[in-house]
Amino acid sequence: MRPEQLVALGGEILARKALAGELGLRELWVAFRGAAKYREAWRRGDIAPAAVALERVSRHCATCDALTIEESRLEGVRVGFCGDPASPSASSCGCLVALTIERGDGAAEIAAGAKVSVASEACPRWRPGSSEFWGPCGPEPS
Repeated sequence: MRPEQLVALGGEILARKALAGELGLRELWVAFRGAAKYREAWRRGDIAPAAVALERVSRHCATCDALTIEESRLEGVRVGFCGDPASPSASSCGCLVALTIERGDGAAEIAAGAKVSVASEACPRWRPGSSEFWGPCGPEPS
């Protein structure tokens, strides 16, 4: 999935919540700033290798108690956020971390979301020296 498609899926869910009155202006502003942040990171080439992004999702995010799953408007696609996308906290950032895509044969494929696809990003629970959560996989490109 291309970066702009990831941003669109997360944005679609946030727009639906806003229309339902579940989000205020502050939450919408935070969400749109986050989307712009990831688009800019990809433009700069700050992209984690696909294997690293998938490891971040499967080894950490998929088993994390902060993972929040939302249905998307695309049939068979569910979107995973680091906590509630409407209210980030010290232990969950609300960012898009994973997508689950159901295949025609009944199986599902997990794809990396925006947060885990940026090399310089880290889990909000990660601390230097910790292997329990994921940290940056390299310096930001210059």
